[in-house]
Amino acid sequence: KKVKLHPLKIINNEKGNIRHILKSNQDGFHGFSEAYISEIKPLEIKGWVLHKNKASNFIVVKGHVKFVFIECINPEKFFVHELSSLEEKSNLYSRLSVEPNVWFAFQGLHSKVSSVLNLSNVLHEETISIKKDLESFNFSWV
Repeated sequence: KKVKLHPLKIINNEKGNIRHILKSNQDGFHGFSEAYISEIKPLEIKGWVLHKNKASNFIVVKGHVKFVFIECINPEKFFVHELSSLEEKSNLYSRLSVEPNVWFAFQGLHSKVSSVLNLSNVLHEETISIKKDLESFNFSWV
């Protein structure tokens, strides 16, 4: 329940589509302090990280990305979500709301660099995080 998937609306427009991101009255909005984009190269993996005091909203604005989350009670139980901005995968255009104290990592699945927008409620320099090597959890990325 600390990670929620929210399908996002794409409004078709003949001059270019409009892609909804987040409204302040929607589930998963915990205030706003910072927005940034993390780029991920094809097949590269970033993580594992746990933010002790930060809630995040992840939206893939370019490419295709796999997100993996770990249930803290049972570190052998993983939750996987793929998000995409690609037209042929428009059913994967969603927002992931992640509360504090959740382990996560993500992998670029597109043939080019993918971009992940992170809307968070705490500034990066004020975030309390724990990081672990990829081998720290028994997840197969293949």
